Amino acid sequence: MAGTERLGANDASALRASADTPGRSLRRSCVLVAEDEDQVRDLTIELLTSHGFDAIAARHGGEAVALFRAHANQIDAVLLDLSMPVMDGVTVLAEMQRQKPSVRVVLTSGHDESEGSLATEGSVSVSFLQKPYRAEKLVSQLLALMEAREN
Repeated sequence: MAGTERLGANDASALRASADTPGRSLRRSCVLVAEDEDQVRDLTIELLTSHGFDAIAARHGGEAVALFRAHANQIDAVLLDLSMPVMDGVTVLAEMQRQKPSVRVVLTSGHDESEGSLATEGSVSVSFLQKPYRAEKLVSQLLALMEAREN
């Protein structure tokens, strides 16, 4: 059943099945995907692209910060794994918020956390998505961030 599978490090193939489900197009929106699991990162990029997002991939926290610095004006949202090598997600988030306080972020983790909004400071919007997550949940959360950006 396309779009209903969960995505995690051990079941990344679920994303490929849901990538063929068209979604609302946001061709001008760019998402930085910071994920150290190669298969999860690649399939997430594929999913986002199939839903009309532009996407930039980062393999670890240090690369995510460097790419964000280089492309902050083009990046509308960040999908950020909390547990990554080189620099963890919390440190990456703080660095990105210093660079661009209005950055929209969806934090992801396989550790038990509650879904929903973790923090909203001024124009900064941060939410959490538990791994493994459903592809449609990821897309809808990013769409909500894009809509919040416009309001």
